[in-house]
Order: sequence, then structure tokens, then C-alpha cells
Amino acid sequence: MIRYDFNDQVVVITGGAGGIGAAIARGVIAAGGRVAVWDLPAALANAPADTLTLPVDVTDPGAVMAAAEETV
Repeated sequence: MIRYDFNDQVVVITGGAGGIGAAIARGVIAAGGRVAVWDLPAALANAPADTLTLPVDVTDPGAVMAAAEETV
């Protein structure tokens, strides 16, 4: 099995509040990384614990830029 080291890394996961995105977020956290979950507001309540959750509509360039600034 491949092991990843995400220590000192921040990973942005769009659509990370549910399904595959949430599973990836949990994996990154388990590998030592920090996760920012960008998703639609209604979905964020289901985001994994220990993540920075930001309401972002990725079809809106202004919202993406604002979320990027807040994430870093």
C-alpha cells in the first residue's frame, strides 16, 4: 500500500463535504495534512471534523479567489 506524508501541507478539496471528497479529506488528515473543504453552503454541515470549511461555489471565480485568500 502506498503511504503519503502530508505533514506541513494544506490540501484544498472541492466538494469535500461528502462521499469521495470526505474520504480523501480524512485520509489527508490521517497522513498529517491540513484540509480546507470548499463546498456549497448546504453541504458543509457534513464535512469531516478538523477541516477548515468554506462555502464556495466553484463556478464563481470571485468566490474561488476569496476562498483561496482565506485558505492561505
